[in-house]
Amino acid sequence: MKWVGIILLSIWWLGCAIEESSELQTGSIEVRLFDSTQTEILDARITLDDVEMGQRTPAVISRVSTGLRNLSVWKSLFLPVDTVVEVLQFDTVQVSLFTSPADTGAIELLGVPDGVTLLLNGEAYGQTPPQIFPEIGVGTYRISAYMVEAATDLPALWREEVVGADTLSITVSFTPWAPGNQVDNLANSFALPSDWNRDFALQDWRGHVVLVNFWFIACVPCALEFPYLQQVYEESGGDNGFQIIAVNSWDRLEFIQDFRIQSNLTFPLLLDNHTVGQAYDVAVYPTNFLVDKRGVIRYRLGQVTYDELRALVDQLLAE
Repeated sequence: MKWVGIILLSIWWLGCAIEESSELQTGSIEVRLFDSTQTEILDARITLDDVEMGQRTPAVISRVSTGLRNLSVWKSLFLPVDTVVEVLQFDTVQVSLFTSPADTGAIELLGVPDGVTLLLNGEAYGQTPPQIFPEIGVGTYRISAYMVEAATDLPALWREEVVGADTLSITVSFTPWAPGNQVDNLANSFALPSDWNRDFALQDWRGHVVLVNFWFIACVPCALEFPYLQQVYEESGGDNGFQIIAVNSWDRLEFIQDFRIQSNLTFPLLLDNHTVGQAYDVAVYPTNFLVDKRGVIRYRLGQVTYDELRALVDQLLAE
C-alpha cells in the first residue's frame, strides 16, 4: 500500500505539472557560435538574463519565457558576444553569433603548494606546478582554487580581469580540514554526469555558495521545493556566486530530462549510482546541504521554503 500511495502521488503531481506547464508562455532558443571563417565553435558557455545555462553550444534552450531576453555566449580564448532575443510562444528562435580570437594573459597563484587546482568560472583550468597558468583569454573571470582535504581561506572567490600580455597574481591560502557529510565538515568532493551530457564536480565550485540537493521524481516534497530553488538560483546564480547541484540516485536519464522541461529548471541535474547519496548519508528526501565559499557544510536541511533558502544563501554570500 505504501508504494501504491507513492505512485498515486507521483501521477497526481506529474498531471498537475503538465497541466500547469501548458499554461506557461514559453518558447525555445537555438544557439550556435562561429568564428570569422564560419567554423562552428563548440562547447561555449551560454548565459541567459545573467543566469548561466548548463548547456553548451550548439544547444537548444527550451522552456524560455516569452519576451525580450538577454543572451550572451563565451568561450575561453574568444571574445564574448551578446544579443537581445525576442522569444515567441511555441516558437524556436535560431540565433547564430560570431566571435573572434581574444588576446591572452596569464594567472599566477602565489603561496600555494603543488596539487592546487585553478578554477575559472566554475571549471577546473589546471593544477600546480607550474604556478603560472598562461594562455587565458582576456576578460573578467570568477577565480578560485581548490586543494584536496583543505578549505580555501576567505576570500575564496575573486572577480578579476585578465588583461592581454599581463600576468594577474592572486594570493591563495588553505586550511587543512577533515571531509565528511556533517555540519562543519569539509563537503565530500564528487563529480557526476548530468542530463546535459557533461560532468559537474562540487569541488569546481569552490569559492561559491553551493546547495547540494538530493531528490527523486516521485518525491512530492522535492517537487514542491523546486520552484523555490529555481527562483533563488535565478536571483543569485552565475556571477552572483550561488550554484545548485541536484543529485538524483533513483531515476533514469530520460525521465530526468522530461522532469527538467516540465519544471523549467536551469541548474544541473546529476545522475548518481547511489555512491554520492551514501557518502552523504541521505535517507530522507529531499535533503539539502548548504556549502559555504570555503567548501564547508554549514547547514543540513530537509524541505526548504523560499524565505528560508533566500535568507541562508544571502547570509553565506555576504561572508
